[in-house]
Amino acid sequence: MRRSALEGTLGDLDLGSLLGFLRSGSVTGRLAFGAPGTGVVLFVDGCASLGIADPVARIDSLFVGSGLVEEHHWDDVVAKARRSSLAEALTERGVPEERVREIIRAHALAALALTEPATPFSFEPGVRPDFDTGVRMEPSDLLGGLDETRARLVAAMRRVGSWDHRPLLRRHLPRNLDRVTISASDWAVITAVDGCRSAREICAATGSDPVSVVSSLARMIELKMLEMSPPKVSE
Repeated sequence: MRRSALEGTLGDLDLGSLLGFLRSGSVTGRLAFGAPGTGVVLFVDGCASLGIADPVARIDSLFVGSGLVEEHHWDDVVAKARRSSLAEALTERGVPEERVREIIRAHALAALALTEPATPFSFEPGVRPDFDTGVRMEPSDLLGGLDETRARLVAAMRRVGSWDHRPLLRRHLPRNLDRVTISASDWAVITAVDGCRSAREICAATGSDPVSVVSSLARMIELKMLEMSPPKVSE
């Protein structure tokens, strides 16, 4: 029989204490923040193995959206992962293991960074994913990168404004763009800008973690390549 969930808010039990408690107990289960599906971190033996942050809702978007796996190959990857691990299944397809870990860590950090002191949480012990990611992240490692991740998020959201705002290409681009170096991650975000997608939807389209997406949008706004528009009002 499944044990009952641990519930509360991060005001009752701060994030460091909560993750430390899970690590000390070497527990396996699912830690969810806020409303269902808004942020989830899965733990195996006290270590984080996967994080999915709102607005990214599905694990396949982390790898398919980022172009590391073609969509029609995802089912094959999952079948292999169920026999071994996701990391092994992806490395067999040429994705470096360190890249797999980097993506999973970034999404786990984003899931934690999007929390606030009043955020409710629920830990359900015994819950396991459909397959093992093959990645284990010490809570202390995640906590060590949390302040920087939150700082990036806060700075970016000052320019982006809201997850529901839509980035638009400016009609008159600056003349010095030929002297600007744009990273591959920034290009992935720019190419997902279609005038209709919100910042939230671009996260799902690119597979990038939410903090990286809004950071890219903020850089493009600063370069005067993009501007943000409020969401369309339904008629």
